[in-house]
Amino acid sequence: MEKSKRKKISLITKMKIVNDSNVKGLAELSAEYNLPKSTISTILKKKSQVQTAFDNGDVKRCKIRHAKVPELEDQLVEWMKRARNNNLPISGNLLKVIFVS
Repeated sequence: MEKSKRKKISLITKMKIVNDSNVKGLAELSAEYNLPKSTISTILKKKSQVQTAFDNGDVKRCKIRHAKVPELEDQLVEWMKRARNNNLPISGNLLKVIFVS
């Protein structure tokens, strides 16, 4: 038996599943979206996270991740915005040099 490939489930699809869960059961959702019941259950378990990400306008995302150190993430985003405004090239090596020192 061949293993099935992983599917990326967009945030829009996850939101549709959450909304449909009020009317349909787990088996119906699984059949309709062609996903395993365990995947549907996980999406429904993380309903509040899906709703928050959708409300924030991150609809193109598939994964919902949060920074381990939010303050550092915010500083990095601000630095990158300034660098882009000044037309500076940003590479992984440049980031390593700046943030290691």
